Amino acid sequence: MPLRKIATGFGLALSLVSRAALADLPKCPRHGPLRTIVAPSEHDPTLARRTLDQVFSELAERTRACPASEQRPIELEVEWRPSQHVLVRVTMETRVREISLERDVDLARVPADGVPLAVAIVADEMLAEIYDRVAADETARAPKVHAEPVRASLPPAPRPPERALRFGLSGAFQQLTSGLSLSGLDVDATWLATPHFQVGLRAGLRAVAWVGAPSYEGEGWAAGAFALASTSALSARGVAAMTALDVLALGATARVSPAAGVYAWQRLGERFVLHAEARLGGVLSTASEFSALSGACVTLALGIATEW
Repeated sequence: MPLRKIATGFGLALSLVSRAALADLPKCPRHGPLRTIVAPSEHDPTLARRTLDQVFSELAERTRACPASEQRPIELEVEWRPSQHVLVRVTMETRVREISLERDVDLARVPADGVPLAVAIVADEMLAEIYDRVAADETARAPKVHAEPVRASLPPAPRPPERALRFGLSGAFQQLTSGLSLSGLDVDATWLATPHFQVGLRAGLRAVAWVGAPSYEGEGWAAGAFALASTSALSARGVAAMTALDVLALGATARVSPAAGVYAWQRLGERFVLHAEARLGGVLSTASEFSALSGACVTLALGIATEW
């Protein structure tokens, strides 16, 4: 009899200790593996890699909590945005539905070396929240798989859509050393051949005036082709090297004018682009020829375009 009581008490004590130990274990997630994608950072090429490593390190223990539990794929994306903001998105598909969370994080007050950890903490909080949200949707058990996180490689830099086109309208002013001034509106079309190279065509009418002769009035036209080279035509703002081959016409006379300069842009929303350019060139003519269309030519332009 005493032995039976001792055995019963020992078994009860062992049960209580086991339950206490289980309570200290991390909550067993029934989701995973985790696929992490960190977009490249335009301003800091190494920031994406450091953030990917930090996120993977912070979330590995959570997704490994129950290696034999039933899992669902989870995708976590980190996208850098202007003004020191970052968008963190967590998406998971359950048997019932797809659940996605997004959070816009302001990193303006976070030191540069603390950005990867700040993003990892936000991702960990969102992952915990999405676990709680889908708990009620789990109505059936999935096949058992190991919960090893899937370490994703950095995705390639974004590319423009195939055959992306930009159409625009700009005001242009051209001053020749001969004293001739040309001003007017141009319509242009640009093809984004690659993220670093664009080519385009433009044409427009010109009002003509002579420096020192305000009473002179005339008409002409201008047309030409141009090419732009930049680090990334898809960034919010930037500067590109520009080459152009223009044809300037005054009456029945037309001359070719090659030029080079700079082209700057600022995106306005998703589809519109404000751009300005300045270039220096010269009008091709014979050495003995001096006319209105001769000498060096300075061109300034300001316009707006929309992308399709």
